[in-house]
Amino acid sequence: MDHAQNEWMRWLADKPAVIAVLPFMAGLCAANCLHPPIFLPFSLSTIFLLLCLYRRARHISLLSLLFLLGFLHLRIHVRDNPSSIKEFADLPHAVAIEGVICEPVELRARGIRTVVRTDSVWVLNRGYRTEGKCLLQLYVRADLDYGERIVAHGQLRLPAGERNPGQFNYQKYLAARQINAIMRVESASHILVLNEGEGNPIMRVVLCPVRSFVISVIDRSLSGQPAALLKALLIGARADLDPELQEGFANVGVIHVLAVSGLHVGFVLTGLTGLLSFVRIPNPWRSLLIMVCLVFYALLTGMRSSVCRAVILAILYLTGLLLQRRTHLLNMLAIAAFVILCRSPLELFEPGFQLSFIAVLGIVLLYGRLSVLLEPWLHRMRDKGHIAGIWIIELFCVSLAAQVATMPLTVYYFNRLSLIGIVANIIVVPAISLIVAMGLVALFASSVSLSVGAIYMATAWLLLHVLIVFVEKVQHLPLAWLPLPCPSALHMLIYASCLLSFILWPHLRARKFFFFMTLFLLNLLLWTGIRRHDGLKVTFFDVGQGDAALFEFPNGKTMLVDAGDRTDYLDCGQGIIYPFLVRQGIKRIDHLLLTHNHSDHVGGAPYLLDKKCVGRLVRAVGHDGSALDSLIQACAAQNGVLIKNVQAGDTLLIDENVLILILHPTKWFTGRAENVSDANNCSIVFKCVYFDHAILMTGDAEKVAEASLLRYNALLRSPLVKIAHHGSATAGDAAFRRQVQAECGVVSVAKFNRFALPCESLLADYEEERTRILRTSHVGAIQFILYPEKMVQL
Repeated sequence: MDHAQNEWMRWLADKPAVIAVLPFMAGLCAANCLHPPIFLPFSLSTIFLLLCLYRRARHISLLSLLFLLGFLHLRIHVRDNPSSIKEFADLPHAVAIEGVICEPVELRARGIRTVVRTDSVWVLNRGYRTEGKCLLQLYVRADLDYGERIVAHGQLRLPAGERNPGQFNYQKYLAARQINAIMRVESASHILVLNEGEGNPIMRVVLCPVRSFVISVIDRSLSGQPAALLKALLIGARADLDPELQEGFANVGVIHVLAVSGLHVGFVLTGLTGLLSFVRIPNPWRSLLIMVCLVFYALLTGMRSSVCRAVILAILYLTGLLLQRRTHLLNMLAIAAFVILCRSPLELFEPGFQLSFIAVLGIVLLYGRLSVLLEPWLHRMRDKGHIAGIWIIELFCVSLAAQVATMPLTVYYFNRLSLIGIVANIIVVPAISLIVAMGLVALFASSVSLSVGAIYMATAWLLLHVLIVFVEKVQHLPLAWLPLPCPSALHMLIYASCLLSFILWPHLRARKFFFFMTLFLLNLLLWTGIRRHDGLKVTFFDVGQGDAALFEFPNGKTMLVDAGDRTDYLDCGQGIIYPFLVRQGIKRIDHLLLTHNHSDHVGGAPYLLDKKCVGRLVRAVGHDGSALDSLIQACAAQNGVLIKNVQAGDTLLIDENVLILILHPTKWFTGRAENVSDANNCSIVFKCVYFDHAILMTGDAEKVAEASLLRYNALLRSPLVKIAHHGSATAGDAAFRRQVQAECGVVSVAKFNRFALPCESLLADYEEERTRILRTSHVGAIQFILYPEKMVQL
């Protein structure tokens, strides 16, 4: 045991940053989960600081102090500020903000986007001092620039959080960039420029003009997706990059090349070293100038985690050369993480930070082990002079190490596993290297002569075009990638334990420890999997101004009730429901029940039908002949989906313990659906019964339909009801409410919708009758699990 401890101590002796950053990161994680009074960690920090003076307790006290410093750093960073701009967000009327544009203005297809550092806000002609950053979105082009003081008038909103389980949390993403609110401005006339020349002078005089020059040179020589891709590769400007192309890069397993990172910094470092050596600038001035240029490049590309990590590593490496000190990559990586987290502690919880550092860590730890295993083959190839083959194998090992290390996080965040990614990287990474090198040369040449730069740009265009075609073709190969559900924490621990066993295989004690740890975790996974899920799970999605609810039955079958809307901005089937199914590992919707043919209920259905994941389509008897109705029928026929028409009196038997009773519509209603109100009153209304529990799903049924339902008397009684028509006053009649006697009512409605729903007086009536109201506009998706003995809200 002493020998093992001494071995680990020797290994950590020259890596003090690794020892320091781990408790600091643990403190950040603890602060993200726990919220004790702020004086408690302050008091403990003072105690441990004093204990550091005591020699015997110095090490443990120092580690504890670092943990508490991380805890305090995050709690202070996210503390509530009564004058924050977010305190004025989500008001029912427009407001005006004043501040300085503090980031470069992005030109987009639908207007512009930038960030404003606010210092005052006007609400109903009354001014308030405020602080914080606001993301400004203008839907038309306007002449704005960095450093301008502006007044903008528009709707101030909080960023959307995790509205549905596992969905991208835009609020957390912006919070990591210290952006607290979003202002949407409809017209350029609603923005007034008060002053120019404010902000950081280096940004205003140097960085922004250089960035504008890069974009203008690329736009002058290229167009379309090649231009957008080159801007993304060189300066991280991904605003014009087609989302489908980004999806293709993710499917092929090469999405990492779109992030400005070590590859790009390496080219800048190599180019600067060669140039400054050519002009005979001696050290240390050459190294110091390179460091300044690398920091400039990081600022130019937006200071994202990947580029900051690469720049810090390069600076530490150059510093080691200047001081003639030996550097260790793990130690430098820990310093880079510490610097980034000190600047923005919320970066720790961002996928970009995690993937960037885990990929490098995987290359450092796994590449050596892979090289040892392949050394006999590499030795023979060296003897035969197969240099190209050795280079391909080494590149393969680097790609494999990075892919294996990041695979759990990739599956967790993106729900896909690229089976072709390791091979694709051998082709894509060299291609990206050529493109980046050609792009940088073209920019340098364009600063001297635009015509000379255009020649290099033409070569870059050819490479970009070939790369785009390659990605588009490869992603459609059979089994190029697989959709996978989110792994649990237990799955990820098992994977990490196996990986560490492989890395530490030469160390007998470590190998035994992780071997038995893996066995223990596998047994734990086995026993937790044996536990049978005997509940009925219902998820009411937040699909904005629409309806969609998923029933997961105890026998494993599923039923989706409505599919949300489809607009120019969002197809709920594609953007919300199908990703949820993938994340949860649900491969099939056994029944897709569409209550009626309004777009806000059935708009997402065509996408789901085309994904071939629907078993049966359930609809009311009769069709309205609309274009959307015809599209749904055509999609069902094309994909071999059976259609079952139901009306009052029918039942659906999906699970032996669950009974679904169709209560509405009757034949009289389905024969007279001539307008919007009639279509609403023809909604399918059904009751789902599970032991002593019941859920009443009402679609958009209005008071006329409710009057017809009163004939069921006590059969209507349901503890959980989906309040009809998004909480409109056209539904929810008093007699109907008395018969239902709901304990909980769910309203599927969008925040700030143009219909002013839900009706507050109707919700007040429900609450007077002791019905608890839950709105998707307030809390996002709403989930319940019904067990035989109880109903639980998740």
